[in-house]
Amino acid sequence: MLGIFSVIRACKGVKEKNRVCWGLKADCIKPVVLPCSEPRPEVMVVTEQPNIPIEEPNPYRYMLEYLEKCQKRGRDGTAPIIDEMFGGGFLRDCNPKDIRHPFRKLYWTHFIKCPGNIRQRRKFPEKRYLNKNACADRHLCKEIEELKPRLIICMGSLAGKWFLRRIERGIRGFESRYEWFAKLFESSKEKSASEVWMEAIWRELEMVAKGFYEIPKARLCGIETSILFTYHPSGKNPVGRFFNKKLAVLIKTLYR
Repeated sequence: MLGIFSVIRACKGVKEKNRVCWGLKADCIKPVVLPCSEPRPEVMVVTEQPNIPIEEPNPYRYMLEYLEKCQKRGRDGTAPIIDEMFGGGFLRDCNPKDIRHPFRKLYWTHFIKCPGNIRQRRKFPEKRYLNKNACADRHLCKEIEELKPRLIICMGSLAGKWFLRRIERGIRGFESRYEWFAKLFESSKEKSASEVWMEAIWRELEMVAKGFYEIPKARLCGIETSILFTYHPSGKNPVGRFFNKKLAVLIKTLYR
């Protein structure tokens, strides 16, 4: 049986009737996966998409070179912002020279695996409508089931809304201050997915402000795990970056 990393690399795209994944839409089937050496990583970080030009012939090598540059002299982009939240632990866990397993205890994956920028307006064939969730629907639950991370960090609204729809139930045993986590889903039918996602982050910030540093647990994709919602790690969003730094104290409760 192929491991999940090999399955993702072998993906040829997802098509359902006239709706397709980003890779097929952009004619760029080059899924990026950054394997970790630990069979059960401590943390799974889920960001939006590898921000790599779709013309790049080897996006995996491009990503490893980018991570190495971040380690040596700093760099713009997603990785340094994630590293801030880990107190430098994200880039320390990475060894870009290890082609097979560039990460050890951390697993960095993407909601959309193929490179590009889904937020950038481009002209594509009109007959192929984009399904933003296609890649996640195909792979993300399988990644969680196989790797069983202790903590999942959902960075950005795309991943956050996807996870919120798949959480089966909150885990009992938390103090009353975490009743908001269960109530979040009771009101989900009356609110949009974006509203529920923003409320989740707001409640997390409230907990930090009150000095409560546990991360709620949830059941999804067949496992029980801690789950944290944050803003997309972008230097173009200073407010989101500021709030992410405030939420970073929660990561330290499970990862040091």
